[in-house]
Amino acid sequence: MATPIVAGVGALLKAVNPEWSPAAVRSAMMTTAYAMDNTGTIMKSQLTGLSGTPLEFEVGHINPNKPMDPGLIYMAIKTFSKLDLCQVLKPNIIAPGVDVLAAFVPKPFIQVGNYDLVTDYALLSSTSMATPIVAGVGALLKAVNPEWSPAAVRSAMMTTTYAMDNTGTIMKSQLTGLSGTPLEFEVGHINPNKPMDPGLIYMAIKTFSKLDLCRDSL
Repeated sequence: MATPIVAGVGALLKAVNPEWSPAAVRSAMMTTAYAMDNTGTIMKSQLTGLSGTPLEFEVGHINPNKPMDPGLIYMAIKTFSKLDLCQVLKPNIIAPGVDVLAAFVPKPFIQVGNYDLVTDYALLSSTSMATPIVAGVGALLKAVNPEWSPAAVRSAMMTTTYAMDNTGTIMKSQLTGLSGTPLEFEVGHINPNKPMDPGLIYMAIKTFSKLDLCRDSL
């Protein structure tokens, strides 16, 4: 019942903006969603009766009119993932990936600023630096809780993240320099210790979508 509504809004957006890509249409709908109910509070989880989280409603409830004038829209970008066919706009979780000190193929020297340094290490920045950190936290969680499924491990990491930087404000978007949104950091930055005692965790359930592989991949 819900899917035709989203599809209808998408079709209207495409009709009004024929130059928009599918990723732009999706972005316009997602950046104009709302998460408040008619009482002015965060929508409740049907599972717990408590305030919901992005694990239940992602960026929020579709707002049929606002996507017509969304302001900034996000286009799909090339990634290192084989799931580019899904036009994924955002990660599920973020981790340190900039200027990470890592082992490197030995070279006579590397250039750092105006200096040539002899070293077997290098400062690297990429998803290849962030992914091992998330995988390592996941491996430690599985070792401590061997009965947990992959979905439980993922849930524990996602429900214990943080979105504040060291100034106490929402992390900034590298694209705009403004406060980021779930399109940039989803639920937030991984917190290596808190997943060990996450409280409530969410287990994967059977769904009707054949593209859950795209949505549920880390």
